[in-house]
Amino acid sequence: MYGPNTEYVIDREREFHAIKYLSAAGFGAKLLAVFGNGMVQSFINARTLTPEDMRKPKLVAEIAKQLHKFHQVEIPGSKEPQLWNDIFKFFEKASDLKFDDNEKRRKYETISFKEIHDELLELKELTGLLNAPVVFGHNDLLCGNIMVNDEEGKLYFIDFEYGSYNYRGYDIGNHFNEFAGYECDYSLYVPK
Repeated sequence: MYGPNTEYVIDREREFHAIKYLSAAGFGAKLLAVFGNGMVQSFINARTLTPEDMRKPKLVAEIAKQLHKFHQVEIPGSKEPQLWNDIFKFFEKASDLKFDDNEKRRKYETISFKEIHDELLELKELTGLLNAPVVFGHNDLLCGNIMVNDEEGKLYFIDFEYGSYNYRGYDIGNHFNEFAGYECDYSLYVPK
């Protein structure tokens, strides 16, 4: 079952389209059924990783191997990176928020959305100069979206709601950013 109002952030049609192909390629749980506000997938006999697990050298290597395989999956449709479409969609929503709480409203009114918009346009232009490889990316490889069966040593990527064609480096960088954990402690990065 999808959570309330998740359709404002997540493109469920894109997610379902990707899951069909990712499931067929052996990623995540098998897709069993789809209905109006959710889907049914098979059970995965595994546990989600902890932030500490993500720093274990054996799992770091296995995640890298799995991510390489994941990036080989071809999903029919546009191969255009969705990063900027998604960023501008979030920007549009963020620039039109309303707050009843006076303190939140006061802080919100200090944000220069024109400045942010100009910076986003500049970054988009610079990104275009990189000629970066585009792959189908998971785009949310935090510890809660990676499972492991300790007995079999099998690793699973799950939760593909943010999956889309994107710059390969974004997917890798986003994963490494997750090493900092929920408290954003960047001293937790894996040592070189």
